[in-house]
Amino acid sequence: MEELDEMPKFLDNRVFDLIFDIGEVANLTETDMKLYESNLKNKRDAESVRLTAIKEGLCEGRERGLQEGMEKG
Repeated sequence: MEELDEMPKFLDNRVFDLIFDIGEVANLTETDMKLYESNLKNKRDAESVRLTAIKEGLCEGRERGLQEGMEKG
């Protein structure tokens, strides 16, 4: 794996893509590993914020819908 610059076409599927990615990460320098981990954390944080906003929006929408339905009778 350490000699490959890109995934061979005959191995192009999800399992081997993941193994190839793990191999690339394992070969990072200490500085690059810190940057990678920081970027990964930022990505996970952003996804968490996005999912929280969606959940809050759905709850607010339901509450408004119920309130409007009660008002209309």
